[in-house]
Amino acid sequence: LLGIINDILDFSRIESGKLRLQHEAFNLNDLFDEAIDLVAEKAREKGLKLIVDLPDNLEYEAMGDPVRLCQVIVNLLDNAIKFTEKGEIELYAGITSADNAMNLDIRVRDTGIGIDPARQTSIFKPFEQDGSTSSTRQFGGTGLGLAITRDLIKLMGGDISLQSTPGKGSTFHFSVSLSTGRKLHSNRNIRILLAEDNLVNQEVMYEQMEMLGYRIEIVENGQQAVEAVKNNDYALVFMDAHMPCMDGFTATEAIRAFENEQGRQNVPIIALTADLSPRARARSKSAGMNDYLVKPFSINDIENILRTWLKRGAEEHITEKPEVRETPAGTDYRSPDILNMSIIEQLRALGDNSDRDTLGNAIKRFQESALKQLYAMQQAVKNEDYDNFASIAHSLKSSSGTLGVSLVYSTASKLEQLANEHKFSLIAPLVSRLDEQLLLSLQTLYDLRIETNSAETPTVGNGQHLLIVDDDRVTLETIQTAMQQFGYNVDIAGNGKKALHLLANSEYDLIITDLQMPGMDGYELCEAVRQEYSPETLPILVLTSTADDVQVQHAYEIGISNFIVKPVNLLNLAYTILFTLQNSRNANALWQHKQLLEAAEHTAQVSHWSWEFNEQHIQFSHHLQRYFNKSLNGIHTLDDFMTKIADEDMRAAIKSCLTDGHESSWEQEIATSNPDEPRYLLHRFRVVNSKNNKPMLIGTVQEISSIRRAEQRIMELAFYDPLTKLSSRSNFNNQLRDLITRSQRRSEKFAVLYLDLDEFKNINDSFGHDAGDKLLIEIADRLRKLLRESDIASRLGGDEFCLLINNIDDNLSAASVAERCLEILSRPITIAGGEITSHASIGIAIYPDDGED
Repeated sequence: LLGIINDILDFSRIESGKLRLQHEAFNLNDLFDEAIDLVAEKAREKGLKLIVDLPDNLEYEAMGDPVRLCQVIVNLLDNAIKFTEKGEIELYAGITSADNAMNLDIRVRDTGIGIDPARQTSIFKPFEQDGSTSSTRQFGGTGLGLAITRDLIKLMGGDISLQSTPGKGSTFHFSVSLSTGRKLHSNRNIRILLAEDNLVNQEVMYEQMEMLGYRIEIVENGQQAVEAVKNNDYALVFMDAHMPCMDGFTATEAIRAFENEQGRQNVPIIALTADLSPRARARSKSAGMNDYLVKPFSINDIENILRTWLKRGAEEHITEKPEVRETPAGTDYRSPDILNMSIIEQLRALGDNSDRDTLGNAIKRFQESALKQLYAMQQAVKNEDYDNFASIAHSLKSSSGTLGVSLVYSTASKLEQLANEHKFSLIAPLVSRLDEQLLLSLQTLYDLRIETNSAETPTVGNGQHLLIVDDDRVTLETIQTAMQQFGYNVDIAGNGKKALHLLANSEYDLIITDLQMPGMDGYELCEAVRQEYSPETLPILVLTSTADDVQVQHAYEIGISNFIVKPVNLLNLAYTILFTLQNSRNANALWQHKQLLEAAEHTAQVSHWSWEFNEQHIQFSHHLQRYFNKSLNGIHTLDDFMTKIADEDMRAAIKSCLTDGHESSWEQEIATSNPDEPRYLLHRFRVVNSKNNKPMLIGTVQEISSIRRAEQRIMELAFYDPLTKLSSRSNFNNQLRDLITRSQRRSEKFAVLYLDLDEFKNINDSFGHDAGDKLLIEIADRLRKLLRESDIASRLGGDEFCLLINNIDDNLSAASVAERCLEILSRPITIAGGEITSHASIGIAIYPDDGED
């Protein structure tokens, strides 16, 4: 239904001249990919081979309207798939370039039913398919697709042609001229700067950037990063937050100061850090960093960041962004297992694809740095230098996470946390344990035999932003860690008041809250949230260990989406979040589609209805009732409904198909019985099989009165004189040719009487043009009454008339008609308060006596 409405709206905008093409830069490769993606599944479902033949010389952007060009290509491909039952569909594109323009040549070929030559010109007309009613019934559709396609191509300055053989297939061909934009560059010309002191991270990042095809340059501290930016042009900078000499925050501040002083455009700076604390976020934001990559990160995370910021450019400074985005790791790097096999597999794949020993190099770098860091931590503990200890632990945590050494990562993370929390008495025993864990991890790395099907923690989420609220710290941190592991981006709050503060400053996809909390509890939090957000836009899950019927009822009444019973199964929670978000999106999309459908129905003057066998219930839009004088309220059965909207033949056909279960469709046009201004309604019915293989009847009713009145007006203008309503000159010529052909076939005679009013110019000059028009109208009425039903009267123009007297017996019959004409025309006519007497001269020609053409 939406497709029908969109077609009608597009055609209406084109016909009214209100459709304006856009002129913007776009990538033809992306456009073709999008078009193919939209139709590939349809072709696969029908078992059709989809052949794509695209040029490989796209060196420049195209300038034009990518949305409408894609619509044209998809329309042609959809049309080919619809009318092809077996064989193949081919999309060919060719490009020729000259100066600042390119000519795009597109052909869509199919091996379908083909089109009869006599019908090939009609398929581009609106509401036509291949010119036959049977095709409309068999294949469905509005018949507007090709008409819209033709009109869009013409708007682009091109034209479309068709070659088709019935039973063998069709080829649609069109060409459009597009101007060219900037030259497209490969990633190899894009320079990226990495500021990172950790050798393992340098090695892995270098391999990842090589895989993505970018040029990467590496510096080891913030001071070197500042100098590199001053002396070179980079598209983007990856900046580690913690480095010797000058850290990433200070380096970013220096770079921003230099850019402001020199008037240079800000280069995007992406922080590389494992610290997700609010303090770290605020520090990066104030320094001028644009975004985060949270360690450890994957090559997909890097690619997403590059795609976002290389496209966006550096014009969006951090101060313009309300919140720094986090890139979730999505994998369990805090597992008690020695190694995270997901990371190991990824590093191995990088090496296999680049002919480099990426994993081996990373292990070597890790051995060199990790043993030094362990020794440095032991010395810091001995000297009670815990400020330096936290920095060393952070560096070890970063490198072990990047390599996937989960056991070391977990312990290093804990040590950093203890140092930052000044729990110094707990550090020494954990460092001794780290010594053993590091040696075990290094030995495991060397003895590694990668299991290709090793178990991995599933990535359930896709970076959706969650807010978890609970006063129990253990529960809060456990769920946060697990949900980050499952691929979600998580913020936490210890009470309802803190949650509302976070909600006011960030956007969240879902809230998880405990019900029993001091201060503002979960019920009060939900009520406050529901004042601003609906369940469709921000669902809420509640954690509870006990929930009676009264609590459940109250929770649902205030807008809680679902319950999670403690103790929490973390994997089930991850999937519950995913399904809740999907349901929320679906509910929101359904509401939006209903609003869109209602608006579109109102604009296109279309209403819909449906009846399903199982439910035995009619559903129809409220717009439908305005089309019928009879009330549709209180209707529950199909018989009652069909009696009001369909005639007897239509009802019988529908009942037959419902009984047999056959899919079919009909159209029926009805004119309402309003004598003053009849309304024309176009009914479309379709019987389909639903998912449970039960018949379902769907239909639309469209108000087409304005279309029919416009068609009638066009008919009048094309075939009739607007003043006298007699046949026009062009129509008279067609009728004369038809009469000659018929008379030849039947060996009949007919007469042509040519009438010229005498002194008409004097009447016009004396009484005015209005009086002259009234005289012509009166003469036309008298001639019309004089003639037989088979005879034809025409106004050729001005004061000239012509009569075709069909099938006369002899020449005297024509003379008799001429005499009666002179007699009735000589009768006085009252105009402008006076009487006017007109006279005419008449010439007579007899077919075939006086000629045969």
